[in-house]
Amino acid sequence: MNRRLKKIIKKRKHQQFYANHYREKKHYSIYIMKLFNQILASIIVLLCLLISRSNEKLHFIYDYASKNMNFMKVKRFVDNTLVGIIPNYQKDEFVGSIVIDLDNTKDYLNGIIIETDYAEPVQALTDGIVIRIYEDESLGRVLVIQDESGREFHYGLLENIEVGMYSIISKGDVLGLGRINENFNGEYYLAIYYNKEYLDVIDVINEE
Repeated sequence: MNRRLKKIIKKRKHQQFYANHYREKKHYSIYIMKLFNQILASIIVLLCLLISRSNEKLHFIYDYASKNMNFMKVKRFVDNTLVGIIPNYQKDEFVGSIVIDLDNTKDYLNGIIIETDYAEPVQALTDGIVIRIYEDESLGRVLVIQDESGREFHYGLLENIEVGMYSIISKGDVLGLGRINENFNGEYYLAIYYNKEYLDVIDVINEE
């Protein structure tokens, strides 16, 4: 093979290398832009919700979104798209199940009241995200956690709440303390809402 042919082959290899490098760089840039746009859209949605929550004129937007939007799926999407980009500092996963003595429960409104020991904390039954915290005339302070399937766990009759709005909750996390009843034991309310109806709490507890 003469020198001229070798130079041509070498030149073409260089051209092919730079062409492939350019294509890869272009594809990577497109991927990054799509990823950025998706994350930006999620952030904008959450910011709009926070603004509408504090603005009386826009509060209807927050009410609609909090009842129809699956916040946990948004959170999962962000987690999955950022895997490998942002370090994962998740704490150890809760192992086992939350023990609830079903003999110490009674029906109340759309759920049940669970009696606990005096200083026993209220623990989350499942992973989720806090989507509402409010005061109710019958249920006192109420905390609502939405799981990935869209179920809403309503914890009521809480004396104090240890988590805030949009906190990411893991199964077994302490949510707060229930109120003290006439027997000087703790108690709290639990109802589970899904697909426009309240579920049987005992059945869900047994599944969990």
